[in-house]
Amino acid sequence: MGIEEAYSRFFHPLLEKARILWQTGSLSRAQEQFIRNVIRNLIIIEDNLLKPGASAAKPAIAMINTSDLLSDSNFLFYKYVLKKRGFDVVFTGGILPAPEVIEIYKIKPFEYLVVNSSSFDFARNRVAYFNNLGKSLMIKKIIFTDSPEEAEQKYYDKMIIIRNPAGFLKLIDDLV
Repeated sequence: MGIEEAYSRFFHPLLEKARILWQTGSLSRAQEQFIRNVIRNLIIIEDNLLKPGASAAKPAIAMINTSDLLSDSNFLFYKYVLKKRGFDVVFTGGILPAPEVIEIYKIKPFEYLVVNSSSFDFARNRVAYFNNLGKSLMIKKIIFTDSPEEAEQKYYDKMIIIRNPAGFLKLIDDLV
């Protein structure tokens, strides 16, 4: 089946269910974290098994998490998917304030930006900030992942909001 299909069909729904069961008191925090850590480790192993592509690399993509509610497993999965498809991925791994994107760009220019938005405030000022950032850095697309909003919306031409790993896979396969 492969890690991509397994994650989309089984692991992601399991993580969602474990989180809900923990929040309702049906699972302990330790049990929820155990499930999350097993899946996280599987993704890290698969990521480490990837061999560098022999062909010309695709454009650079920076990945940042601006949320303190990191959907860690999903974000690691997205990194794996991008690397597997030959993108040059800049992944800091920690929680960063949005202005740090400029610092990353100074060191390693990138064409695409992936932002973990699991608890992102889609207030006009935050969205406008990323829109202006995208214009000033000439970013082709800004992808907000794991949006908590029901409807996938398009705020600006260069911004895309996705809700889950299946949506991310489809988007990335259509990206370049």
